[in-house]
Amino acid sequence: MTTPRTWLFSPAAPVPRSNLSLAAMQSLPDHAVVRQRRLPARAGPGREPVHHRGLYAQIIGGILVAVLVGIAPWVWNKMTVDDPTEVAAKVVGQLAPGVALSRYEALLGGPPAILRPIEERGDLREAIWVAELYAVQAVVDHSNQVVGYSVTTTSDGFRPPLERFTDHQLGATKFVDIVPEVTLRLVDAIGTPRGVWWYSEALEPGAATHFDTIVLTASDASAGDTGGLAPVEIGLSTDATERVGPLQRRNVSESELANLRERLVIGTYTILGPDLDCGRLPEGFRFGPSIEDIWAVRPPPR
Repeated sequence: MTTPRTWLFSPAAPVPRSNLSLAAMQSLPDHAVVRQRRLPARAGPGREPVHHRGLYAQIIGGILVAVLVGIAPWVWNKMTVDDPTEVAAKVVGQLAPGVALSRYEALLGGPPAILRPIEERGDLREAIWVAELYAVQAVVDHSNQVVGYSVTTTSDGFRPPLERFTDHQLGATKFVDIVPEVTLRLVDAIGTPRGVWWYSEALEPGAATHFDTIVLTASDASAGDTGGLAPVEIGLSTDATERVGPLQRRNVSESELANLRERLVIGTYTILGPDLDCGRLPEGFRFGPSIEDIWAVRPPPR
C-alpha cells in the first residue's frame, strides 16, 4: 500500500520540479511552489527517531569523559612516581663504608632511630634506620665515620642486588648458591626457643672482596624464613677452637653447616671497610638489626 503524501502549494519560491511527476508538473501553474511534507516515520528496528540516537550519543560521550577524568590522575601518578622498591634499591645502593655519618643521614632521611654504643668497644657505636622495605645498620667510629654497614630486607617484595655478587638478590639467594672459593670460613649460628635466630657467614678481606670483609646473614629480622627449621635447630651444636670476634672458623662443607646453607635465604649483607674487621668486634655482636630493633621503630600490625 502506497503511503499518501500531502502537497502544499505556495507562490513564495520556485518549484522543485525534479521531485514531481510529469503529469503533476504539467498541471501546475508556472508561479506555483510545491513543498512536500512527509508523514512521521513508523517506529521499528533501525528506525528510531533521530533525537533518541543523539541522546544516546550524549550519554555515552559523558560516560567516556567521566572515565577519562577519573583515570587521568592515576595514569599521571604512574608516569611521574617511581616504584617504591626501585627508590629503595637506589638508596641502599649508594651506601658505602668510609664516609661520614651525615652522608647516611642525608640518604636515609634523618638521624638514626637507634644509636647505641657497641658493648666492649667504647670507640664504636651502632646506628640503625628502619624504613618500610629495609633496615640499615651502620658501625660508626669516634670521628663519626661509618666503617661498616649492613642492609636487611624486611619485605618479601624488596629484593635488591646482593652487594658484590653478580646475578644474586638479597632476599632470594641461598647460601648454597654462593660458591665458596675456600671451604674454611668465619661463621656463626644462634637459635633460641624465643624465636631469636641468625646464621652469618663471612668472606675475609682480599683482592676478590676489594679488601673489605663481606658478611652474609639470614635472621629473624628479614623475611623470617627458617627454611623449615625450628629456630633452636639453627644454632651450632659445637664450637670451633678458633674464634674471630663474633664468628668462628669452620668448614662450610660440614653436614651441619651444609644443611643450613641449603635451606636459609640471605636476608642481610654487611660490608666492613678496611678500617674494621671481624676481629675488632665483640663476641656478642650481631650483623644487622634484630627483629626487636625493627619492631621498636615500626611496630608490627596487630
